[in-house]
Amino acid sequence: MAKLTGRVSVAGGAAAPGAVVELHNSAGDVLDQVRIDDDGAFTYHLVTGEWSLHCWDAEGHRATETVSLGEDDHQIEIELH
Repeated sequence: MAKLTGRVSVAGGAAAPGAVVELHNSAGDVLDQVRIDDDGAFTYHLVTGEWSLHCWDAEGHRATETVSLGEDDHQIEIELH
């Protein structure tokens, strides 16, 4: 199992207050939803494979990122547009 850590920001690099990260498996099923912390960070512990992260905030900014996880921990930066 690998640890996926990430940070969600808006343009300019500031944390996206109150943003939500929704985790999808390779079949597109929604598996989990978390609200980021005050620094814009989130963490998941996942098995290897393809994962999709759908993010949004209350102001309508959105982003989607796909991650291929192996055995090693992975870090991702997601900027909302």
